Amino acid sequence: MYYFPAVLIPCSSNPRWCLVEDQLCPSKDSCTEGVGFCLVEYESALNRVDLSNGLILEDMVVIEKYGAGTRGSSGIYLKKGDRVCLQEVSSAYAYLTKKEGDAVKQGERIGFMLSVKGAVRTVKSVCEGIITLIINITWEVPEKYIIVVVKEDELRRIHVREDKGGCVKERAG
Repeated sequence: MYYFPAVLIPCSSNPRWCLVEDQLCPSKDSCTEGVGFCLVEYESALNRVDLSNGLILEDMVVIEKYGAGTRGSSGIYLKKGDRVCLQEVSSAYAYLTKKEGDAVKQGERIGFMLSVKGAVRTVKSVCEGIITLIINITWEVPEKYIIVVVKEDELRRIHVREDKGGCVKERAG
């Protein structure tokens, strides 16, 4: 089953999530520790990526499974200034076989596309790492996807917790 990913951005008023080190916990309108995050429209993540230079412009968290599958899942924390690899897929129809959180190698098949002339082509990755975002730009013709990939050794994984218990900073003793 496919769960839609979610994008969270830092916010100071009424945060629904608190990020404390590598833990993301539900919040009730405030964060006593860490940084507060709010849910935004998934497609708005493109506004936080410099598409010309492959840079993250503002912090964000991408939760791979949002909704029924959120509890116990993981996410990726992207910080301002992080370098990313970008790939655009544009065709009359595209079908991607990879999703957020999947590892890809350069040259690996990540999907198929149908050209306006009816030819089926394989889509191969130009990037290597972990797919962080796949944004379908449905309002453009032909159909377009923007795929954001982070190198595996530069990835910041976070754990999505079910409750606030245990989501506190480690204290030096």
